[in-house]
Amino acid sequence: MRRVLGIVGVLAVSCGGGTDGAPTDGPTDAPADGPIDAPTDAPTDAPTDARLETCAATTEQVFDTGPRWLSSAVTLGDRVYIASARLDNGGYSDGEVSSVDPVTLAHTVVRSSDTVATLAVHGDWLYGADNGPSGAIWRYRPGQPIEILAAGRASAFPMTTDGVHVYWREGPSNQGRVVRTPVAGGAVEPLLAADPYSMAVDANYLFLAGLSDPRLLRVPKAGGAPLQLARTDYGITRVAMVAGWVYFLDFGFDLFRVPVGGGAREPLARQAGLSRQMGFTWDADHVYIATDHGIDRAPVAGGPLTALSTVEAGRNPTILGDYLYWFRVNDTILFRCRY
Repeated sequence: MRRVLGIVGVLAVSCGGGTDGAPTDGPTDAPADGPIDAPTDAPTDAPTDARLETCAATTEQVFDTGPRWLSSAVTLGDRVYIASARLDNGGYSDGEVSSVDPVTLAHTVVRSSDTVATLAVHGDWLYGADNGPSGAIWRYRPGQPIEILAAGRASAFPMTTDGVHVYWREGPSNQGRVVRTPVAGGAVEPLLAADPYSMAVDANYLFLAGLSDPRLLRVPKAGGAPLQLARTDYGITRVAMVAGWVYFLDFGFDLFRVPVGGGAREPLARQAGLSRQMGFTWDADHVYIATDHGIDRAPVAGGPLTALSTVEAGRNPTILGDYLYWFRVNDTILFRCRY
């Protein structure tokens, strides 16, 4: 059963300041960071936008996975796929990956495991990485059986794919390595020692972003020396390829982008106050940022943040049709709104 929350009103969020922190280590020929002030000629985002008012008025609970906590949400075809698991005594168990029909809200389990999973989509495949002591890297096409690409992988998180290989980090905390395996089957190939919190990939490079090591690194997909593209004070919670740029989200309050080839980073949006930014998604016009006070929206080319929803959001939101979907940190409820 759905429950409309009846959230009304729109809050315009202004931008503040900040400074960079020094990296812990890395190549000495890394490109210098750019200016930290938001662009003055960025397009404005009017708070009277009908889509903002629509989201505030239509925010609703779609599905409750309780007692499992949500960890990931993506869209594939005409379904939203969610990953969830129980969290007991500091460890995960009883994990599920499910599809949710956005019309009927019917819930169908497509995979069960003993831990939590990270999800990604490429083409018409759903990819997953089990973040347990002996998890699997797998993929799923609707209507077909799960394919196991690699088994017995320890603490596989994060994960990304280009449709040719799946890339992930594995191993003990602060002692991880980044590896890959072909989607067509084959051996797991180590690439480098690293502990990223988020990963992205394009035709030539793998991009790694860290929290404890707050740098954005570019690595040749076949392996090689990393190049530092940027660094932050607080760590990076999300990196993604958007319109040919590398977009990344500072856990501290800022959204940036940097050219794939390296150069000055460009600030796109800045949060005021102490609202932590956890993840984002995007469409042709806007980036939608998950924060601990809700969903904020900024133009893809940069500009002021505007509040889209005041329901707390964690990790990466996802878009399907006319709806934006998200969930809160350490919670069991999937939310959505018309946007």
